[in-house]
Amino acid sequence: LKFRGGKGVATTLGVVLALAPAAVAVAAVVWLVGYGLSRKSAVGSLMALWSLPLALAVFDKPDAYIALTFGLFLLALITHRDNLARLSTAREPDVRFQRRAR
Repeated sequence: LKFRGGKGVATTLGVVLALAPAAVAVAAVVWLVGYGLSRKSAVGSLMALWSLPLALAVFDKPDAYIALTFGLFLLALITHRDNLARLSTAREPDVRFQRRAR
């Protein structure tokens, strides 16, 4: 795809789901809270990725898993830099779901 597409959040969660499902469950709850409070998908995504290394540490997973997820969180910060700039100036749009017309 020539590095076009998403920002790697779903891929990261998919990889970690195979390694530590309980940590992904924690991250999912964190995403719901972050998104619910802000209505910004980027906020929920970054909060979820931030929580992964912490959850892995709590669940006593290998240091390599913690280092991997921390590195992927840092990479997500880079890929979300445009979103972060818009958030800092209150220009990041809210995510709204609409019902489909029947």
